[in-house]
Amino acid sequence: MEHMHGVRIDDVVALKKMNIDARDVARNGLHAYLKQIFQDGFFHGDPHPGNLLVTQNGDIAFLDFGLVGILRPEKRDLLLRMLTGVLNAMLTS
Repeated sequence: MEHMHGVRIDDVVALKKMNIDARDVARNGLHAYLKQIFQDGFFHGDPHPGNLLVTQNGDIAFLDFGLVGILRPEKRDLLLRMLTGVLNAMLTS
């Protein structure tokens, strides 16, 4: 455990003062969560703004791992197939 310094992920004014683009934060957050689910199979189960900080250099710090989830490989595969199907349907319509 360590003390993390940063601002809440939803504090857009503070992010602007730190010269951090909120779109980059959103993109990095999405990538972090997709990695947790599809690569690691272990994910933070309570990702509300109070549990997500943005550090001075723009990194996202996940706090409070009191609730986590685990996805077995076969469930990850099913979820990935579903997501792929939804994206394909959106692109072809």
